[in-house]
Amino acid sequence: MFLLPKGVIKRFEAICRNYLWDGSPDYHRVPLIAWDKVTLPKLEGGLGIKKADVWNTATVGKLYWKSICKVKETLKSGYQDNKWISDDKEYSIKHGYEWLRFKQPEQEWYQLVWNNWNIPKHALITWIIMNKGLNTKDKLFRIGCCTDDRCSICDISSETQEHLFFECRYSKEILSIVEKWCGFKINVMHGMTGNTGPKLKHNAHTLICATIPFGTKGTMLE
Repeated sequence: MFLLPKGVIKRFEAICRNYLWDGSPDYHRVPLIAWDKVTLPKLEGGLGIKKADVWNTATVGKLYWKSICKVKETLKSGYQDNKWISDDKEYSIKHGYEWLRFKQPEQEWYQLVWNNWNIPKHALITWIIMNKGLNTKDKLFRIGCCTDDRCSICDISSETQEHLFFECRYSKEILSIVEKWCGFKINVMHGMTGNTGPKLKHNAHTLICATIPFGTKGTMLE
């Protein structure tokens, strides 16, 4: 019914952010993914968590006319001839929120991460990977948290995300075994090719995701 103070919104989002990364109200490390990215819809590369200040404004636009006066300059261009112009529908909080927020392009990997045969833990880790948020040794070395950036598995090349999942000889061996067991080639970025049923896809994806925790040491996803 009213616009929340900025300090309240900031603290509210801090609690949400801390709970996401650590499961508690307090979290003192740098988050793996920026909050502006987290609050994007899954289709646009985020987790679909609502951005508090935008949702607050959208809610005020629905609930209380006095508060509308405070946000009228923000919302007025969304009306034409006293009608809400979005999708030819009456104003709703959902429509107001979608109209107010800054939209991003849809991500090609959306369905790879968010689908019915991906368990939540694997989906979240894969989402972090797609946003280049894993604490791989190349990142940790740059900020002085380790003495070298060599791959923890092969101890040869620099441990980047690309090396960890696609270039490391151990990862290639695992993928080869999975492909042999499934009987078809797997394209990690674009799904699986060949005549595959839901059960085979689920089994293959489970085995692939078993390799994902490499590089997550020191996070709640370990």
